[in-house]
Amino acid sequence: MYLKDRDLLVYEPSLFIDTMITPQILVKDTPCSFSNNNIYTQAVDFSARNIGIGSVVTLGLVPLEIIEVVDDHRIRLSFLRSRIEDDPIEVRYDLDTKFSVITYEPQIALAHEELRCLLQIKSEDFDNLMISTDTENIIKFKRIIAYIALEKIFQNLLLSQTERYKTLYEKCLYYQQQVLKALDIIHTTNRSDGLPVMSGSTAQLTRT
Repeated sequence: MYLKDRDLLVYEPSLFIDTMITPQILVKDTPCSFSNNNIYTQAVDFSARNIGIGSVVTLGLVPLEIIEVVDDHRIRLSFLRSRIEDDPIEVRYDLDTKFSVITYEPQIALAHEELRCLLQIKSEDFDNLMISTDTENIIKFKRIIAYIALEKIFQNLLLSQTERYKTLYEKCLYYQQQVLKALDIIHTTNRSDGLPVMSGSTAQLTRT
């Protein structure tokens, strides 16, 4: 999977700290020891729960990104960085605290599949495209996937949070518009192998 929870954190930090939002909870309010930017706990096997680089941890109301899995029971954290290649940003907390890990991977997976279907290419071709295309195009693809995932998240919230309908509707509509705008820069005929590339041209793509 090319997109991680930390990529959604860039757009919507509230997704990981808003108690009204109920994503998939991998770890909830679990005691741990914290030192030198590392969380240590015997209560959680991070590898077994598919928690790794790019996952998001919350300590109190602060979302942090995982930048390294030291071993099955220890992870290294950083405040959210502008770019994943940037140096870690030091985190300071009490030695003993509680942490949670939540994920939006199901929505991200659906967004990946929707973009692949919109481009009308096979799964293996989409994988090859993400590997072979240049960095600038990968960034554009990831942005579209993030928009689609966030649109789906806020669509789901609309069904369950009626008291916050107006705000959620506006967010859902915003990301829906961003998806359509982003799709306008995909062109599917520039490569001889038929794989899509990014350009300033408009693609004839429709969403149902």
